[in-house]
Amino acid sequence: MMELSSLSKMAFETILNNIGRYKELITSKLSPPVREMLCQEMMKRMRKIGPEQVWAALPFLEPHKTAERFLPRDFQWILEMKPGRSGVSMDELLRYLVQHAPNLKEINIREILVFVTKRRRFIDKRPLLKKGSTDLICQMKNLKTIWINTIAINFSGFVRICMDCENLQNIEADRVLVDVHPKSMKMSLKQFVSVFDHQEYIEGFHPRQFKITFKKTNAQYVSTSIRLDDSSLLGFIYSIPQITHMEIFGGKDSCEIHRILRKKGGNLKKLSLISVDPKLKIKFKCIFEFCKNLESLYLKDMFISDDVEPINSFAKLKELYWDNGIVGHPMKLQNILSAPLLEKIMICVYQFDLGNKEAFFKSVRIREICTNVREFKIHDCIQDDEPNWAYWNKLLSAIEANAPVLITTELKITRSCWHQKKYPNFDISDLDINE
Repeated sequence: MMELSSLSKMAFETILNNIGRYKELITSKLSPPVREMLCQEMMKRMRKIGPEQVWAALPFLEPHKTAERFLPRDFQWILEMKPGRSGVSMDELLRYLVQHAPNLKEINIREILVFVTKRRRFIDKRPLLKKGSTDLICQMKNLKTIWINTIAINFSGFVRICMDCENLQNIEADRVLVDVHPKSMKMSLKQFVSVFDHQEYIEGFHPRQFKITFKKTNAQYVSTSIRLDDSSLLGFIYSIPQITHMEIFGGKDSCEIHRILRKKGGNLKKLSLISVDPKLKIKFKCIFEFCKNLESLYLKDMFISDDVEPINSFAKLKELYWDNGIVGHPMKLQNILSAPLLEKIMICVYQFDLGNKEAFFKSVRIREICTNVREFKIHDCIQDDEPNWAYWNKLLSAIEANAPVLITTELKITRSCWHQKKYPNFDISDLDINE
């Protein structure tokens, strides 16, 4: 901190005690180092000087002119000194940032919400980002990253931010409310396909609410993923263009799942089905019929019904992750292991069925199937006194012996119990295969 002479100290004290009167003179007559000193000393003496004077002077001291991110500790003074109020509103804080923090590149609305609600001082208590707040965010032209979490935002407001913030690279909103017609929503999302090459959609716990994440990654291909927590809450899925990754968790409606795959399966590269009701009898034939470009299939706590007729096409399947996890429903492997392009296989099995084993092993030996496998890992949770070690070892040995290149194999045997649905200490991720 620069030293001041006695005369300078007197002048400094005079300015400090009357700081609210000078306004534009502070910027035009004082150097940046002196303004910084004044700002620091003013904060120390805030109560003595008075909140009205501090509030009037701060914009001209420009303490946040170079700030690139909103950090609550840098704005703590606002809670203590807003004249005539016990706190500030979201719009007041955002307006201050627009006017006096022009270089902000990153903003987290959750941090602002927590900040302004401290000690119950938040004036606007509704959990929805209002149009006025959205308008103010749209004026922050240098923003590159925006998080809108904990507070809801209308879909129309989210779209406006994505369009008006020209430098935006990443945006995440975890409570987007659908306030437009599905056709309008579809048109809006379609225009962002060429802008954000990484898009994620996750269905919320309430109808007409979901999470959106947009990113610019400069990837060669657009990646659009969606997670459905319950197939009965579909609201928005048919409005999303070109879905490449889909996860369905806990589906209970067979017709709806088939409809989703029929309508949206054409561009899928990865499909995850988790804890889908076994009574739905989902078949491989149905999956590959609708998902012509599928490269990766992830099945967890999931039973696939036996396909009586042969499967004509396995799309472009290269990776299979299957954790059956359901006692009483054997994992039927003969058909799916015939996929000609399979390179990486990881299975966690409790009961399995290879069909005609001798015919199956012969197909491996004469290189009719499993010709492209590079990685095959098995975890067998046995439930009786006859482990399947011999069958698995024979299968892996046959694949290794007929592989044109060196491949990675792993076999793990764990004893399970009939009364347990799953072996408690094992997760499919334990096999350490990158998805």
